[in-house]
Parts: sequence; C-alpha cells; structure tokens
Amino acid sequence: PGTKYIYQPGEPLEPQHAIDSVVYGGGSVMQFYHGPEPRLSARYSLNQFSSIKLGYNRIYQFVHLISNTAAITPVDVWQSSNSFFKPQLADQVSAGYFRSLKENMYEVYGELFYKHIANVLDFKDGASLILNNKLETALLPGKAKSYGVELSATKNRGRLQGAMNYTYSRSFRQVNGAYDIEKINNGKFFPANFDQPHVVNLTWRYAISRRHY
Repeated sequence: PGTKYIYQPGEPLEPQHAIDSVVYGGGSVMQFYHGPEPRLSARYSLNQFSSIKLGYNRIYQFVHLISNTAAITPVDVWQSSNSFFKPQLADQVSAGYFRSLKENMYEVYGELFYKHIANVLDFKDGASLILNNKLETALLPGKAKSYGVELSATKNRGRLQGAMNYTYSRSFRQVNGAYDIEKINNGKFFPANFDQPHVVNLTWRYAISRRHY
C-alpha cells in the first residue's frame, strides 16, 4: 500500500506544488517495470600461457538504497522503484589479458572496464529523509559512469608467495534536470562520493618451514 502524489504540471517537484494524491491498497500495482539482463563472456587462448577475456553484462536494480547522513545517526531507507524513481540500469563492458610465466610460478593480469548507470538518485541541497513522505521532492534522478584499469601480479610457488594489485578507477555522476533547482554542478559531471582513483593491495605469505607459515 502507498500514496502517489500528483504535482502541478510545468513546475518542479516541490511539496508546495502537490495538487492531488492517489491511494493504492495492498496488492495494487502502482508501477510495473521489467527488462532482460543478458550476461556474455568470451575467452580466447592465444597459447598455453596467455589468453584474452571479453565480457558484457546488464543489471537492473529495482530497489534504491538512500542514505541520509544529516541525522545524529545515519538513516538508510530502502525505496522501491515507483512512478518517480525508475529502476537503476547498469551496462558494463570489460576486456582483460592473462599470462602465466615460468611454468605458472608467476601470473600477470590486466583488465579494462567501463560502466554506465542510468536512473541513479542524489539529494537536493538541504534534503532530509526524516519523516518525509514525499521523497520525490528531495531526490533527483541522474546518471553515472565509471571506468578504470586493474593490474595484478601473483607469485604462486616458493617460500615467499603473494600478490600485488593496483587499480585506477574513476566514478562520476550527472544530475541535469529541467529546472535549475533540479541540477547539481550546473548539470555537469562531478566525482561521486565513493570516487577513489588509486587503490593498491599487497598480500604475501612466507613459509618459515614446511610446517610453519
């Protein structure tokens, strides 16, 4: 069950522009979404030591996680897609190269990826989720993109074993609504909150003896 608010045509979605509402009872359909989620992958062996991998996948997410950090304790709200919030749609492509060296003692791997996401949600300035029954007036739909490269080197044998991974990736969002109040950064792309360009991970294991590591 839920309530759908109707707003004044030609005006931004603001609480003062609500002119009517429609109440849906339990079991009623407020909005219906569907879509295919294909996943394709291909691997081509150049020889017994190296190969190339290609991949594509599409993913829908019909429930949005909305976090409000303005409160004393953060508030997380799970909002299902509805007439105002379309499901997120992500398309990702990737290409990678793998090679083993010295009879599989060493392995190196590199991968490029690009992802495009439609219908992501972001906050208006000063928006709050606390006791807000009109979330569509506090959130703005937009799109996102991310891309990067991941490099990995692994040592599989010997007393000292380990792996080194380096990732360079960027994540951007764009919110460019029809009205100035529905724009962020003047409608231009801006780094997402979780944009982290450089990540390095090192793991290792050393065998002191045949029984102790």
